[in-house]
Amino acid sequence: MIYTGRSTLGIDIGTSAIKVVEVSNQSSRKIKSLGLSILPSGVIENGVFIDPKVIREHLIKTLKSMGVSPRWKKAVISVNAANTVLRRVFMPNRDDDTMEDMAEQEADQHVQMSFDDSYLSWHIYDALPDQSDRSVLFAGCAHELVDSRIQLIKGLHMTPKVIDCDVLSIANLYEFLFPKSRELVCLLDMGASATTMILLANGEYQYSRTLPYGGRHFTSHIANTLQIDLTSAEITKIAAANNDQAALNQITHPLQQMLEAFVKELQVSANYFFQNQENKVPDAQIKSIFITGAASRTPGVKSLITQRICTQTDYLNALSYLPKVASLADDKQSSTSEIFSVATGLALRDDID
Repeated sequence: MIYTGRSTLGIDIGTSAIKVVEVSNQSSRKIKSLGLSILPSGVIENGVFIDPKVIREHLIKTLKSMGVSPRWKKAVISVNAANTVLRRVFMPNRDDDTMEDMAEQEADQHVQMSFDDSYLSWHIYDALPDQSDRSVLFAGCAHELVDSRIQLIKGLHMTPKVIDCDVLSIANLYEFLFPKSRELVCLLDMGASATTMILLANGEYQYSRTLPYGGRHFTSHIANTLQIDLTSAEITKIAAANNDQAALNQITHPLQQMLEAFVKELQVSANYFFQNQENKVPDAQIKSIFITGAASRTPGVKSLITQRICTQTDYLNALSYLPKVASLADDKQSSTSEIFSVATGLALRDDID
């Protein structure tokens, strides 16, 4: 039998790019290689693979650039938050077998999806001290979205270990990096087309919401305000993120209005969680915020979140915490490394089942 357990590939296929991280499965987890490939516009829409052939070609290209042969590799791939239903509920504490039976019987009711056309799953958390209930996290996703990803992985002779949700992969990454954290934290995965807000407490998923703000929206707003084309606006935004003072001066004012709207939406989402009767986090207060994803380095976003929400905000950068092999290129450890967070959380999935 061919041995496949030496490393796991985390594959994050977003609207604009494919990100792949290879992590060793030894006791000391280590990042072995990274890969990135920019996708042509329109090959993925709303999480649906519009052009699977092009996606497959770009994934092969990415793996080749990493020096990775896909054959027999274990892979974990995700579906984006907008296409996944996540619902956390509380159920009376019973023995594990009874809890499993209850969860199976009630899954379709909680996610409002059917077993006939969707994959439904759940995770039962351990009961917390002095609580008579146990929280259960239900997840659901349409067959079409999951099957397209399985077909992609199997078509390259890889073994699909898990089809995850990018929300949970970010949560997995945080749990792996900070296993003793029990405070209420907010994770913001800022992608090209949207931002996902994730709340964790006591090592458990609490709440998530997709906010309609992403890197493309920021770029478009810059282009419209400065009356320049999108390509020039993106180049200027990247230059500003890399501390080009002239570019920073050019986009600071155009970005301010949109960033204010983004942070206000973030505050509204947090308030909804606090006011929800199902919230059972005692003395709920967000203690810290971590931002990650391709748009997390947008100039001004980190400082504005800290200022408006009065909470310390930091970057969630797996490459700053996890050991890496010596051959990993220095240019892939730069300020853009937040784009690999979802893929890293996926590759670490073995340890946090």
